[in-house]
Amino acid sequence: MKNKKLLIGLAAVLLIGGAAGVYFFLFGSNAVDEDAPPEPAALVELTPFLTNIADQHKARIEVALAVAPLGLSEVIAADPFLVARLRDKILTTLAARTYEELNSPAGKEGLREKIRAAAQEIITEGEVQEALFVDFVVQ
Repeated sequence: MKNKKLLIGLAAVLLIGGAAGVYFFLFGSNAVDEDAPPEPAALVELTPFLTNIADQHKARIEVALAVAPLGLSEVIAADPFLVARLRDKILTTLAARTYEELNSPAGKEGLREKIRAAAQEIITEGEVQEALFVDFVVQ
């Protein structure tokens, strides 16, 4: 009888522990990530872009990238090859847009996300949190 109660108690402890482990594995790690504040970012300010866009209009746009961790902005600024690759990717992305796209709020937001994603492809050590428009003129 004692062995039977011990066996049932041990099975209950293992069942509860296993259920708690599964719950933490499935839901616990996501809850921690959602509640955590974003990592502090620093700005990488790029010189203005002036280019023709897809439909023979011109665009002058100044972009700043919010990058994390904090020291990453200095690493990027100190690497002229990396800055040139960023500028090339952003210019290519910008030149493919039309006046109508860049003149609408949805088009600007789409460009902002494409610039962020393009910069993230180049900046592999760290995170590009946002692409921010400092100046934006389309003629």
